Amino acid sequence: MSSTAAALAAQRRWLAHRREGASPSVVVGVAASFTAEPLESYLGAHLLEAGVVAGFAFAEYNQIHQVCFDPQAALGHVDHLIVLWRLEDLFATALERVSNGDTDAFEEITSGAAQLGQAIAGMASSAAFPVIVSVPPFPRPIGVDLVDSLVGLRLARVHGAALEAFLGALEGTPVRWADLNAWQLSVGVERAHDVVKALAYKQPYSTEFWHVVGTHLGDIVLREERPTPKCVVLDCDNTLWGGVVGEEGVGGIELGSAFPGSGFLGFQKSLKTLKDRGVLLAIASKNNPQEVDDVFTQHD
Repeated sequence: MSSTAAALAAQRRWLAHRREGASPSVVVGVAASFTAEPLESYLGAHLLEAGVVAGFAFAEYNQIHQVCFDPQAALGHVDHLIVLWRLEDLFATALERVSNGDTDAFEEITSGAAQLGQAIAGMASSAAFPVIVSVPPFPRPIGVDLVDSLVGLRLARVHGAALEAFLGALEGTPVRWADLNAWQLSVGVERAHDVVKALAYKQPYSTEFWHVVGTHLGDIVLREERPTPKCVVLDCDNTLWGGVVGEEGVGGIELGSAFPGSGFLGFQKSLKTLKDRGVLLAIASKNNPQEVDDVFTQHD
């Protein structure tokens, strides 16, 4: 199934659920610098697949600061709050000036990003619910030529500085991070955006990208709603390395810098990241235990 077809299927599932009128078990609040209501179908469908029935409360368009000041007044009762923002929404004029080389506008954006971070930090520190905060994606102002290398470098510089100021203001605050920038890169900038919808409705994203955002945000919400997996159990041959160690020997298995061994090496690095986060790693294998020990002790 294509990514667009998967998105449309998720949308249909959610609409069918809405018609049934089931009462929500959790309420998700959303405050965004853009029109974020399309998120409901994809986030709702993803949670529904996991057995979580969600209700939604959307703040008024571009009212993040007001939500931080009084989330109860803006949204009512919520069990989770998602904050999504972009530089081109909050600092449209300044961003255009930056693309033209205005250094004063650079400072205006970085200062504004820090102030936003402080507002979110103040709210999240006292909130009775988990707060999920987006990392602003690389800006894509309408009418600005990103192919122009000079413009691209200016935008990259202000994006990096604004991100650093924003993260610095939130350092030590108990928020969950949603990396809109990484998700945008995974799809591709052009495929992620819908210029017509951005101009008409202040809704910048394509159906495909909304599905991606809803899925990833759903995973973050689910981590709050259920116990985190504690252990990954692995086979050895053709899982941790390529080939059968009992037949090939330690020196004959595929594991290293050359393909296909590089794929197994990358997989091991991913497992090590999980281990560093506290996930237990275990082996369930029919291999001779001594041969497995030999790989771990003798392989370079």
